[in-house]
Amino acid sequence: MFLSKNDFLTLYYGHVFIKLKEDILTKTYICDVMPGGGKSSAIIKMMNESPDKKFIYIAPYRDEDKRIIEACKGRGFVTPVPKDSGGRLANLHTLLSQGVNVASTHALFETYNSETIELIRDGGYSLVMDEAFQIAKILSYSTSDIETMIAAGLIDIKDSVVTWTGDSYSGGVFSDLRVMAEDGYLQSFRNMFFYWYYPPEVFKAFDEVYVLTYMFDYQFLKYYFDINHIAYENRWVDKINGEYVIVDYPVVPEHAYGLKDKIHILDNPKLNAVGETRNAMSSTWYEKAPRGKNGPIAKIKKNIANYFRHYAKKKADDVMWTSYLSGQKDVEGRGFGEFVPFNARATNKYREKDTIAYVVNVFPNPNFVSFFRSYGCDVNGDGYALSEMIQLIWRSAIREGKDIWVYVPSKRMRGLLTKWLDELAEGKIQGEK
Repeated sequence: MFLSKNDFLTLYYGHVFIKLKEDILTKTYICDVMPGGGKSSAIIKMMNESPDKKFIYIAPYRDEDKRIIEACKGRGFVTPVPKDSGGRLANLHTLLSQGVNVASTHALFETYNSETIELIRDGGYSLVMDEAFQIAKILSYSTSDIETMIAAGLIDIKDSVVTWTGDSYSGGVFSDLRVMAEDGYLQSFRNMFFYWYYPPEVFKAFDEVYVLTYMFDYQFLKYYFDINHIAYENRWVDKINGEYVIVDYPVVPEHAYGLKDKIHILDNPKLNAVGETRNAMSSTWYEKAPRGKNGPIAKIKKNIANYFRHYAKKKADDVMWTSYLSGQKDVEGRGFGEFVPFNARATNKYREKDTIAYVVNVFPNPNFVSFFRSYGCDVNGDGYALSEMIQLIWRSAIREGKDIWVYVPSKRMRGLLTKWLDELAEGKIQGEK
């Protein structure tokens, strides 16, 4: 049951009026709450208090399986294991046929097929997805590969949908692609790129869908839902009588107001000079930047070392840093501490690190941007970049309420972070005008 401010039953708790609302029939709920706002606690409470519902809980990493199993002992969550022929997916099918609650990962969710869809629908399952799922991928087939397959009669492309027509094909080179095409999960875009495109029938098979995330409006999953006419409602989390609860009214978490005083961004013209241009430290910039002792990559490496040792004055155990993989080996230096992938999320592994070097400038993949815009979606590159940066920063000690120090040499990324902190300090919800 959702707690609401706008319905029929009013209860009085310590001078606060809280209204209760019966379950709304809308099927998909986006719990859009900033990190540290109690999303996980609220959804665990909801699952524990819903014995009449069956759940599949999906998280980015397998460590989260154990946490859900432990937190929901009374619900009997089980993690699929590769003991059956066919691996984890086959074991998942066994568990779903038995009607048990399941805790699993994005990686396994990626492999769901028509049999999974039928079992989910027949079992009356609800989905809880921790962090937005990657619903599209660019497959590594070149234009010449595609032309070769068409010429050989292996595939046909019509209205961007790829159909497998090579029934006599017995080779192994295109076997994975054949499975995707035969399952109807394969699309092309401008006859140049093949996209693994997640079947919307999976989401539609669930009785209910809960997505736990932050800044949903800037994520590819939002555009995917819009394209596939998957209606959704926003939800937030409020702390009521000491417990986090899912609500249907906007809430700014209490800890958000003080983040501006806890996240200390380096303001140093000398160390930040390398990031003055809009595209500095983007993925393409890293790939093309000259190497060598006087080049910009060497400059970044020197700046990070200078920041850690002389400005932040931190030891390797206290620090973490990120760059694109194309620049990692050239940037990495002594005393840099832990390297963290720039798109890391939903992990507590780095919660003791209080100093960060964030030397990337994030832009969404231009092929995905073109793909979604071809459907009329307004892709916001700055919003996407900010959401990725916040997720990385929240892997650090800030999640424990501690002060952190951040080096963000990209002028663009530093500006986005500063503006976000200013708006939170004013009590604004992300995206509020």
